[in-house]
Amino acid sequence: MRPMGPFTLDRGRTAIVLIDFQIKLFQAMDETIAFRHAKNAEHLVFAAEAFGLPMLITEQNKLGRTMPSLQVPEGAEVHEGKTQFSCLKHPGFAEALKATGRQQVVVAGMETHICVAQTARDLRLAGYEVVVAADACLSRRRVDWRFGLTRMKGDGARCWTTEAILFELLGAFEGPLAKEISRRVR
Repeated sequence: MRPMGPFTLDRGRTAIVLIDFQIKLFQAMDETIAFRHAKNAEHLVFAAEAFGLPMLITEQNKLGRTMPSLQVPEGAEVHEGKTQFSCLKHPGFAEALKATGRQQVVVAGMETHICVAQTARDLRLAGYEVVVAADACLSRRRVDWRFGLTRMKGDGARCWTTEAILFELLGAFEGPLAKEISRRVR
C-alpha cells in the first residue's frame, strides 16, 4: 500500500466503481438522506461520461437491477449476481478493473459499512489509491454509515464529498463543463 500524503485525482488514472445501487436495497435506506446521496451517485455517473472515465457497477445477487435514475452509461461494465461483499472477490471484477489500467478508484455505494468498506479495503490491499464519495454512500442506519467511513479511513482510503471529487477531476473552472458541474452541485 502507498502511504498517505498529498494527493491529486488524475483523470488519466481514475476509474469509478458504483456498488449495489439497486432499488430493493435503496428502499431500505433512511429517506432523510437517501435521495440526496443517490443524486450524488448520479453526479459520479455524469463525471464518468464527461471525463471519459471507466466505470464498473456491481449488482448484489437477488436485489434487482441498478436504479434507473443512475442512467448507466454505455460502456460501463455491470457485474451482476455478486454474492461476495467485496467487489474484488466477485468473479471477473478484479480483472476488469485491472484491465482499465487505472490506479485510482472513486468508490460509492450501498451499504457503506459492508460492501463499500470491504471493497475499499481490498482495493487498498491490491495497491489502488481509493477515494470514497462519502455523500454518495448509504447504509440503513446512520451509525453504520459513519463507522463505515471511519473504517475506510483507517484502512487508508480518502473520504471526500462528491463535489470535491468533481472539481478535483475538473482541475480548473474553465469552459462549459465547469459551468455544468457547478449547476449540478448547487
